[in-house]
Amino acid sequence: MGYVFRYTAFFNQSGFSGLTNQSMVLGPIAGFSMLISLYYLFNAKNKKQKVLLIAIIIISFLTCLLAASRGALFSLVVSSVFLIFITYRKSKRKFVTVFIVSAILILSSFNFWLPYAENVILKNQSRVETDNILSGRETMWKDRI
Repeated sequence: MGYVFRYTAFFNQSGFSGLTNQSMVLGPIAGFSMLISLYYLFNAKNKKQKVLLIAIIIISFLTCLLAASRGALFSLVVSSVFLIFITYRKSKRKFVTVFIVSAILILSSFNFWLPYAENVILKNQSRVETDNILSGRETMWKDRI
């Protein structure tokens, strides 16, 4: 809600930080929130619970994108695939079905979540232009030294 309504309290010099003091803290928290909600979604019996958990998953994913933490985003994707695999490890067919349906949903909703990924894309482009994927951290370490 803070991002949608542009509350200044949710932004700092590095961009959107939510209720945390830094976006690098927000990304992992959003990732954990999504993973926990995904776990409960797989075990939910009630339809109202499932709808609420899907809403939390969507909000957590978008928040992770807004944090613009490539590490948190990569960890979230890998952890989500691993969670799906572990949940459906006894039924490979169900794992493949859930994985394909998830991939189709993510790809079909691309236009919805792409604006939230703008900062991640910009960070990646600037790192590619400098030919150093860690150039932002390298500059920070040089400044500290």
